[in-house]
Amino acid sequence: RERARLPVVLLTRRTSEGTEGLSLGVWSGSLLGDLNFSKFMTRPLYIGGPMHTDVEQPLEMLHAYPECPGSQRLTPDGLTLLNDWHKACDWIEEGPGSSMRFKFFLYRVRWLPEEERELTPGAGVWMAARCSRDLILREPDSAYEEPLWSQIADRAGGDLAMVAREHGLLPE
Repeated sequence: RERARLPVVLLTRRTSEGTEGLSLGVWSGSLLGDLNFSKFMTRPLYIGGPMHTDVEQPLEMLHAYPECPGSQRLTPDGLTLLNDWHKACDWIEEGPGSSMRFKFFLYRVRWLPEEERELTPGAGVWMAARCSRDLILREPDSAYEEPLWSQIADRAGGDLAMVAREHGLLPE
């Protein structure tokens, strides 16, 4: 079975202007230190979506510290979003945070209100699944491990795993 690289998007924000999310599995090939960052130097930089030139897009960070100032809690188990570099640095230097519990993203995925229909289950474009904060924040052990979507589908079971198996994307 060939290892399909299907997208996994974490929805992070929904407003009257549309829905935003982060694509979770696209590594830029660079560590923050490669890009002359002086903090979080060993952390990978992920591409969270296509570049949009019409709006400024800050560096987005997923982390496991809902009590970190400026953070937006996304899940009940404490997956949190932050887009303030200085607050992240302060949290690991002066607070209880570990740099290993942060994941960094450049850009994000956006759906305008007229495009949001594709997010509904009936549209057949995306399949929603819940997964743990720890699964989202972990770094792959190697290039040979199963892709994130496969790990989520396998753990989630139900319709998601059934459809993946029907298409030969998960083992029986």
